[in-house]
Order: sequence, then C-alpha cells, then structure tokens
Amino acid sequence: TSSKKMQSSPTAFFRGCNGVEVGLVQDNSKADGLGGEVWAGAYLLSSFLNTEDRAEELLRGRRVLDLGTGTGFVGLSAAALGASRVLLTDEFPDLASQNVQVNRATLRRSRVAAKRLIWGEKASPATLEGIQVVLGAEVTYNRKAQGALVATLAALLPALPFEDQRRAVFFLDCDAQGNLCPSSAAFQALAADAGFDIVERHTYTL
Repeated sequence: TSSKKMQSSPTAFFRGCNGVEVGLVQDNSKADGLGGEVWAGAYLLSSFLNTEDRAEELLRGRRVLDLGTGTGFVGLSAAALGASRVLLTDEFPDLASQNVQVNRATLRRSRVAAKRLIWGEKASPATLEGIQVVLGAEVTYNRKAQGALVATLAALLPALPFEDQRRAVFFLDCDAQGNLCPSSAAFQALAADAGFDIVERHTYTL
C-alpha cells in the first residue's frame, strides 16, 4: 500500500562534508514512538561533527557507539563521516537496524550494526570491545532514566583507551541564553557525582 511505501522510504537525510549522504526511514508506529523520528538534537549533534577538523579528530578510523540511537541518525552520520565501526544502541533497535540496511551500500567502508542496550544493565564485553567514541543526542530528557544512563557511561568509559577518555560527545538542551535546561542540568549534576565533567562546550541556537 502507499502508506507502507512511505514508511519504507527515507525522509531524513544527512550529507557529510566528504560528500557521503545517508537517508533514514522514520516510523512512529514502532515501539514507544519516541525514537521513530529524528529529533532536533540529532540534527544539531551531527552538524557539530560535520566539519573536516571534527570528523578527523573524533570519527575517522574510529569505533563509535551511539546511545539511544532511535532512527540511527547520529550513528549513521558518524559512519558517513568516516568512522570505521559504528554500533547503534537502543532499547528498541528495530528501526535503526532497518536504516542500517537502507544505507548498507553507501556505507560499505564502515561496519555498522544495531544492538539492543538497556541503560543500567550490564552490557556484554562484546558490546564495549574496542569502542573509542560515545555519542548521544537528546538522551537526558527523562530524569527517571538519567541514573541508568550515567551508570552505563561509567561502565563504558573505563573500557576506552586512555587517550580517548574524554571522547564522549552529547547534545544537551539549553535555553536561549545558553543555560542548561532543568533536565540537562540534573543530568550534569548526576554525571559530576559519578566523576564526570564537561570539558568542552559549544552552544548552538535553532
């Protein structure tokens, strides 16, 4: 039917500074619906990474894990920018897995996969093995899940090579003056209690 065709056709796109483009299917009918569309934070984080300097510093030839991936937009953007391996993780990874297949031919130089990962639960060593960069866009809005998210980060980051300890890149909501919104501020406080700190900050306005 025409509605099924619409759901299987890409409606969100990212074009890297290297000219590689990916297209993603969006579908709010699956799972909880929240991860079925590309949120503004995913566009902003991908845009932040989409420069020659940042792609070279953070992504190219590196192994990346995307937390709360939803459609897979941020992780697939990282693959388009040259990440050698990308693991898209979510409680409901079906749509991300579909988008991996949609872009398989385009991203043939990267190994991309989608896997179920529930924050706070112990991840298998195979999930963490070799990960060098952690990405997350709009993953702090639910305060009830923030403790589990911080626990997952605490479990993940020590597995990174020493020189990559600072390579976790997150999008956090701010107000018009650049101040962290309540949910983002609460996440930062929890992360600080767990020994993390924001070491570099860039502010963007929609």
